[in-house]
Amino acid sequence: MGKSHTTTRFWHRRSSEAVILVSLVVVILCAWGLISGATELNQAVRVPLVAGVIGAIALVIASVTYFITPLQQLNQAAILNYALLLATITTLVVTTNGISSTFLSLLIAALSFASFFGIGGVIIGALSLAAFVVNQYISGIITPSQIVAIALLGGVPLIGSFIIWGRHEGES
Repeated sequence: MGKSHTTTRFWHRRSSEAVILVSLVVVILCAWGLISGATELNQAVRVPLVAGVIGAIALVIASVTYFITPLQQLNQAAILNYALLLATITTLVVTTNGISSTFLSLLIAALSFASFFGIGGVIIGALSLAAFVVNQYISGIITPSQIVAIALLGGVPLIGSFIIWGRHEGES
């Protein structure tokens, strides 16, 4: 893996913007669910408070690191932001029907960027996927035979991230 894209201010800001955008949407959907009534649409995109709080934390930290991260710490800040993004999304998926969640595709999409953040991003992505699978298994939502299918569902984007982002290794 080696050097990741986030060594420049440009790549750090792009990754921070993505985290800010997703976190902001999670926070807005959480607030909307708390303020508005329980219509069918609201139930489909309802964000539980715990996911909204984690999203708000990610939003604040990504916003702060966007502006004040020194050049020497851009990698660490980007990996922190990615970890917070995955914590937000994983919590969101787990608290909104798990494997049947409306937001599952967001987790799969986020995993496809793991290699962008170097080996640290891949480890964080794998841990996020593992936490999701373990939660679903312990909750009795999936069977042991479904673990393989879910591991593939999340593993393919992780592997794909090496193909997508690994080719640009060392470029800024």
